[in-house]
Amino acid sequence: TISAADPRIALSEDIYDWTNWAGSLRYHRFVGDRSRVGIRAAASHHVSFYDYRFQLRPRQAGESPDDVLSALRSTLADAAGTDERNRIAEWTVEATLDHSFSPGYHLDAGGFVGRTVSGFELQNQFVGPFEHDVAAWMAGGYATLDVSLGWELTLQPGVRWTYLHTRQQGYVEPLY
Repeated sequence: TISAADPRIALSEDIYDWTNWAGSLRYHRFVGDRSRVGIRAAASHHVSFYDYRFQLRPRQAGESPDDVLSALRSTLADAAGTDERNRIAEWTVEATLDHSFSPGYHLDAGGFVGRTVSGFELQNQFVGPFEHDVAAWMAGGYATLDVSLGWELTLQPGVRWTYLHTRQQGYVEPLY
């Protein structure tokens, strides 16, 4: 009941579900005294679902609140509301190299290629059914160099490059 003076009764349903998982396999191998190479495969999957329904109905003379709630429950699934569904799946393969040139100089570099497939669906009383799906490849690489300056101080310049296939554009940014 909205209030004692208001004869309307409201019923709502709010359902939310979120399921995800992620995992990776990694293999490293030493190559000589100063280098280590590695490969990693990773995948993740995320799905979320949100559903909200709401109904409001006045009580008729002589009708009990339980009668109104029973009537509302029988039609709640068809009531106006909001439906939202999201899904994202990602796969990545990465190769790495760690190399020590000397005790004061260490290189860490790698590259990756990955694929993302995602989509969402939205529908409510204000927006008609709307769907968007996208699948995209991404590739990139990085390199950092640890340089020991002495006095327990290390300089670490680095850069990361990422190429987004859907935009046909690469991005370079500092890596810290």
